[in-house]
Amino acid sequence: MKSTISTLFRVFFAGLLAIAIGCGGSTSSGGGGTANGKFALYATDSLDGNDQVWVTVYKVTINGGAAATTVFEEPAGRVIDLKSLRDATGAKFAFFGLPQITPGTYTGASVTMGKDLTIVTKGASSGMTKQFADSLDDGVGKTTVTFAFSGSKELGRGDDKLIIDFDLKNWVESAGKIMPVLKESNDSGINNEGRHNDEDYHGNIKNLTGTAPNQTFTLSSGPKDLFIVKTNSKTVIFNSSDSTSPTLTEGARVEVRGVFLTAKGSMTAISIKLENENGGEGRSEARGIPDQIDAAAGTFAIKLRECDNFLPFGPTVNIATTALTTYRSERGVTMTKDEFFTALKLAKIAKAEGTFDKGTNTITARRCKLYGHGEGGNNEGEAEGKGEVSALDLGAGTFEVSLTEWEGFSSTVGTKIKVTTSDKTVYRGKNGDTVDKASFFAQIEQYGNAEVKGTYAEGTIVATRCKVED
Repeated sequence: MKSTISTLFRVFFAGLLAIAIGCGGSTSSGGGGTANGKFALYATDSLDGNDQVWVTVYKVTINGGAAATTVFEEPAGRVIDLKSLRDATGAKFAFFGLPQITPGTYTGASVTMGKDLTIVTKGASSGMTKQFADSLDDGVGKTTVTFAFSGSKELGRGDDKLIIDFDLKNWVESAGKIMPVLKESNDSGINNEGRHNDEDYHGNIKNLTGTAPNQTFTLSSGPKDLFIVKTNSKTVIFNSSDSTSPTLTEGARVEVRGVFLTAKGSMTAISIKLENENGGEGRSEARGIPDQIDAAAGTFAIKLRECDNFLPFGPTVNIATTALTTYRSERGVTMTKDEFFTALKLAKIAKAEGTFDKGTNTITARRCKLYGHGEGGNNEGEAEGKGEVSALDLGAGTFEVSLTEWEGFSSTVGTKIKVTTSDKTVYRGKNGDTVDKASFFAQIEQYGNAEVKGTYAEGTIVATRCKVED
């Protein structure tokens, strides 16, 4: 017996192909053009009646001309909660990349997904695993859905957008398998920056320019340039390992988080993680609201908003920590386990990366990180700096530090930052004992170095703690 899939859930999922003529390549206005033009690939959704719907997207191609053209491909798959792409106001968008395309006539598109999808119905504590129809199998364990455009499209020469609608109201379930229907749709809301979700993107730094914290580079993946990334004093930059002093360098492997907008042609990074830990990529990742916190056991749960490298089986995933787990604050400062679990109780968002065990629904975390104020984080949190002191002013309670080590912001060795103190600053002497302000200034003048901890912004740390160093 067949039933419309809308009796289970109703979903609208879309990918926008917004043609950006001349961005990274010229195009032809007439027939016979061969130069590549870039376009942005997005996803959106409208979903009612469920808390979460998770699918894995592996590849998108546009069909026509001499051969199909792949415009998105990720071997590990991009796991998406379609519910996150819609709120009470309307559609939201997730950026899938900025591929190049040879201008030509295209007549349809194909989307390859994982055969399994997970549905979490309203208020449910677990999910339902469903499968797409066997007739859509691609022969290697995935599902490929192909559909025709309403008319042929001259993409790369002038058509500026194409929305792919996963038209769920016309999906049907038969014999326990789901038959999807895809078609074109409109792009309402695509130009509203507030309708775009921030996401993580992996690649290498290319053509790095500027001076920290204001830098610009191209995020590159293999032979392809993905898009331009910009940083500022609010960009959180940290190492994937437990080392200090994160510095952007040419060729470095990074994970960039932010919102790409075609109108600007670039992304201002919310955070950048330097992938300097062997084996760091490919781990399962979960991001969402922390819950069920047990500091003594070193465990907690995450109410999922995002995940990577695993398909969730419900609305939450368990997190277990070990002696090898690295903990970081919102701005990427290394924390102890006790500090992390204390702060976790106040954090709105947490992220864990590690090895996922399907049987126990648990990620054994190699890294855990806090986020303070929702999706984008606070970005004005704690930072640390260490180095040689100068320009001491006891009356004003200020001095400068020529950096040798730092966390919570991007810099280079030798950069000077200003340190300001207040009546709330805690001062510690060379031996770690608490001293008064005058004694602290006398000691740093004698020993020449200091470690400071506090809030960083625009080249200044407002210190909550200062310590004398040799």
